[in-house]
Parts: sequence; structure tokens; C-alpha cells
Amino acid sequence: MLLSGVKASVLNMIYFRLQLALVLLFILSLDAHAQSTADSLWLDEVQVSASRIDILDTYQSVSSFRIDSAMLVSLKATSVSDVLQYYSPLFIRNNGPGGLSTVNSRGFSSSQTQFIWNGFPLNHSMLGVTDLSIIPISTVSELLTSSGSGNTSFGDRGGGTIAIQTKGYKEKVALYYQIGSFGEQKYSVEAGAHVSKVDVNILAGFQSSDNDFKYSIREFSNDAGGFISVRKKRLYNENESASVLVNIRSDIKRHEFQTKLWILDSENQIPGGISSVNDAAFQNDGFVRWLTNWRLLQDKTTYNGSLYIARQSLDYIDANASINSLSDIQSDAIDFSIKSVLNNRLQIISAIRAIRNKAITSEYPTDVQRDELSVNVNLVWTPTDFLFIYPAIHGNYNTDYGVNYSAELGLNTELVKEQLFLKVNAARNYVAPTFNDLYWPGLGNPELEIEEVAKMESSLLHKLKISNWSVETKVLGYISSIENGIRWLPNGQGESAPQNIESLDLSGIEWSSETRWNTKTWGLRTGIIITQVLASISEERFENDASVGKQLIYTPEWQYKANVSFRFKQLTTSAFYNFVDDRYSSSDHSSPFDPLSSYQTLDVVASIKFMHKLAEHSLQITIRNVFDEEYSVIRDYPLPGRHLKISIITNF
Repeated sequence: MLLSGVKASVLNMIYFRLQLALVLLFILSLDAHAQSTADSLWLDEVQVSASRIDILDTYQSVSSFRIDSAMLVSLKATSVSDVLQYYSPLFIRNNGPGGLSTVNSRGFSSSQTQFIWNGFPLNHSMLGVTDLSIIPISTVSELLTSSGSGNTSFGDRGGGTIAIQTKGYKEKVALYYQIGSFGEQKYSVEAGAHVSKVDVNILAGFQSSDNDFKYSIREFSNDAGGFISVRKKRLYNENESASVLVNIRSDIKRHEFQTKLWILDSENQIPGGISSVNDAAFQNDGFVRWLTNWRLLQDKTTYNGSLYIARQSLDYIDANASINSLSDIQSDAIDFSIKSVLNNRLQIISAIRAIRNKAITSEYPTDVQRDELSVNVNLVWTPTDFLFIYPAIHGNYNTDYGVNYSAELGLNTELVKEQLFLKVNAARNYVAPTFNDLYWPGLGNPELEIEEVAKMESSLLHKLKISNWSVETKVLGYISSIENGIRWLPNGQGESAPQNIESLDLSGIEWSSETRWNTKTWGLRTGIIITQVLASISEERFENDASVGKQLIYTPEWQYKANVSFRFKQLTTSAFYNFVDDRYSSSDHSSPFDPLSSYQTLDVVASIKFMHKLAEHSLQITIRNVFDEEYSVIRDYPLPGRHLKISIITNF
């Protein structure tokens, strides 16, 4: 189905290529004007960004967490959701191995948080969410999270941005093999070559797992005359996936051309919760994403043109319930931006983007489509050497909701040169309903309004560097609100339907500290993150609403995270500790299962490198859940106890 959908889109691809060609011809016809010499602030960085502004994180107006390739080296045996749980303040709603994994950002739901790949959204048009469990960690070179960003560079979504950078060129051949508990196996091969000013990199991988771990459940026993704890094995939970990532890049003088092709196909059994196991349900996920980017540097102006085409399938089959749900999402986008350094005090970034999202599904009576045109303008103004001002405005027209605007204003004050920074950011955003919200048969509501988001954060950043030792500490407070929030609530027939019924207040604090010490022989990195999230319904949705003022479901108030990595020559050891506070599975906290108990986990990774026969080999051992904690992030979906993974990596 996925490949047939791609073939059916050939004409659309040709059409968008012609559009891009016209844009590029327009660019080449422009004459750049000479600019004054700019401060080093304007220099481009080779890094993943959650906005179009290529400026050091230190001087941005929002707090962000960057997970670079060095931090990912010891995490080959983990997932994208694990990495975000280790190194960012985000809370991951994990349904267990083989299950859905989504993100909770400061109380914002996954559908309100934008996940982007090289600047283009990955959120599913029907569901609004991104399933982190299907993204192979082997394809990722860097992650950036920014919960406070107004996201005006990428349109709607109010809950912040997670930006992912897929692997680029490396002139090498690498083999990777992993075996682990519960029948887990992973294979991947990576190859890169430089041919006549063109860099080519290919990464292909396959992974599978039975996910048949043991867990405890309380069941009634006639013999015992009450409930007893019983050990069972998770069944009907197998999954497998295969992915290919191709990257081609050419950089000639001031011109840079890059194209990426990312293909993934996965199949998961869907056993459901442990209280009602399903032996006949499975889900197929697959996508083809193609991104082509052209970049021209001319004096102090940078021109960017991008073409993005994606085809995504999501099929759910349940023989027991006679469900055969098939869907295909088509996304086509063209993007053009100009970044100009007017002088050493002012930079302007303007962008225009056209995007079409179309859903072809067996669930809707007809195909649905949303066309969007977005215009964005960002300014970076430094009136003094210690003050950075970031105003931005984003205008969007879409065929469902007409014209909408979002805006952002950020400040960064350098209180002590290169050491102490005060950041303030305020934004107004919106979140458009998903296709399911609008068009689900018999329950969707075409009259839904957009969700309105207002948010503000303020933080202090302290950086200190002495020789080979550095420390970075952040303390942050934030407050946000959501109006016209969409919630699926039971109707008179006992079925849930979406309504603009929620008003939410979200606030909290974040404190983090990171220390690094590196020499040629030794290396030490430590990190601590403490977060508090106060997220509740602020107004009654109906008379005598008992949920008002209560913490939102599956949103822990407190999280404590710590990590440490120690390197001595070719030996590296890392440990990751995570504590998650109580959570509630019902909005009014009335469920007999509430609250779900807090839990703590410890994961340990040890690896050693050695040379043998012209190749560098790395042996890596990972122990997950060292404490053998029995816990569930989501009620009825247990996580495995202590288990082991062994990885072998060979670089030629």
C-alpha cells in the first residue's frame, strides 16, 4: 500500500519540482547588496535547530536541551524516547516495548508538541502525535528540545518543539549488531564515500523483538480467598522494522545541495492492556520521506529552498473486533527563506511555505485535505553588545480555518560577559484540530475551533569554563494557558466525541546542571535535571466538574534525573537515573487505581574499544532497570524488569 501510494504521487512530485525550479530561478535572478561586516554572532553553525535562527543556544531567548552525537555514542541500545527521558526535562508516556511512545512537554499533550525532521513536521495529520518508538536511534545524530519556543518558524503547535537531525556524511564503513533480552536483535550497516565533490552516505538497519518479558498482576484467587500477585509473560507483543536512510550532499563554493531519502516499515502486534489481552491485533506503520534542500551564500545573505514529499501509511487490523482500518497520509511542501545580515546589529529571516496534507483512509466517507500557506518573519536585533531581542510573527492561511496569526517576543541579556545570561520569552500560538477531531465518522466535529495557547518563560543561565573543565547551570520558571482545549468526552450514547471544552493552566520550574571535564586520557560528564509541572483544568467543563484544579492525567508533578559518563582511554561507563512522581489515570483522580505509584530506574552502559585487523571494534553492554523495578508509566502497560543488551560495533 505504501509503495503504491508513492507511485500514485509521481505527478504531484513532478509538479512540486517545477515549482521549486521556478523559485530557484527567481533566487538566481536576485542581486545581493554588500553588507557591513557582521559580528561573529551571525556566523552559521552546523547544528540542528528548533527554529530558522542559526545562533548559539547560549544567546537564544528560550532554554533548550541539545543531545549531540557524543552523548549518543553510548546509547546505541536505546530508543529515541529513552534518550529524551535521559537528557531532557520531557516526560515520556511509554506504553512498554513494542507499544506507543509519546511525549508530554510541561503538561502539553503530544499532539500539541511539534516533532520536526530537518525543519518539516512528523506529526501524524489524523492523530496529531508522533510515535517515538518507530524512529530508529541509529538514524539520529542529534536531538534538540525547546519546550518554551513559540514555534513561529514552523506554524501551529503550542507545546514546544523536538527537532531531530538524521545522520549525514561520514567517510567510513560501519557494522552494528545487537542482541538482547526478550528476543531482541538489531542489525545495521553504514557506508559513506566522497566522489568528485559529492558526499554520499547510506544507512540501513533491521530490528525485531518478541517483547515477551514477565510482569506481575493482581488476580483474585478462590484458594487464597482474595487477591494475590501472579507472574505472567507478555504475549502477542512481537515487533519488527526495517529502515533505510540515504543522504547526498554537494558543497561547491557558495552553493550547497543536499537530498535525503528516509524509508521505514514496521509491524507491531498490539496486545492491548494486561487486563484484556488481544491475540489478533496488529499495526503496520511505514513512511517514505524525501527532502531536497538548496542553499546559496551571497555576501551576507543566505537563500534556502526546500522541497519535502512524504507518504505515510498506518494500518490497524483486529480480527477479533472485525476492524480493518487502512490509512495513507500524503504531505507535500515547498519552502523558501532568506536570511540577511543588514548590519552588525540587525538580522532578518523571512520565509514562506506552502504545504498540503491529505488523508486517504477507510475510516472516512471521503478523502480529506488541508492546504496551508505560511509566512514568517523573525528579527534578531542587538541594540547593545549585551542585549539580544527576538521579535517574530507568523501568519498562516489554511483551508479549514482561514487566517490565523502567532507571535513571539524574546530577550536575552548578557549580565556577565560569556558567563551569566537572563532569558525571557513570551508567545501566542494555536493548535488546529486533527483530521480525526474533525472528520471521524459519527463523532468528529467539523465545527471545532482552534486551541489557543499563551506562554511565557524566564530563565537564568550560568556558564563557567576553566581549562578542560566546564559547568553550565540553568534555572527556569514558566507559565502557560490553553483556551478552547479539545477533549474527547463521552456523549449520551456512551461514545467519546471531541469538544472545545477545556481551559488549562500550566506552570512549573526546571533546574538543570551539566559538568564536563576532558583531557586526552580522561573524560567526565555529569548532568542533573529537576522539573516540577503543575498542570490542571482551570474552569468547569460541565456542572460540578470534579476535575477542576486536579493534576492532569499521566502528568507527574516532579521528575528527578541524573546521568554520569566516565571515560578512561578506550573504556567508557555511563549511568542514567530517573525518578518519576505519582501519576493519575483519571481526570478527577477518582479511579481505584489512582494514584499510580512513583518509580525509579537506573540504566548502566559500559563499552570498550580496541583495534583488530585494520578496524576499530567496540563492545557495549547495557543493563536496563538495574533495580528490577516493577512499574508502569501508563496503567495496564507494564515495563520490563532488569534486562540485558550486548552490542558490537565495527568501524573500518
